[in-house]
Amino acid sequence: MDRPSDGLHKAIVRRLAEADATEEEIAAILGDSVRTAAIYTGAGLSKLDGSE
Repeated sequence: MDRPSDGLHKAIVRRLAEADATEEEIAAILGDSVRTAAIYTGAGLSKLDGSE
């Protein structure tokens, strides 16, 4: 399965995180490592959004 584009990937992770999915669950759903999922959640996501 091909990976979604970065913007779509980030949107999917954001929706899963808003639905209280854990980083482990997000990683499993998207085929990411937990470390990659962590980048797209919490503080890592705010850095990607330029919120800091």
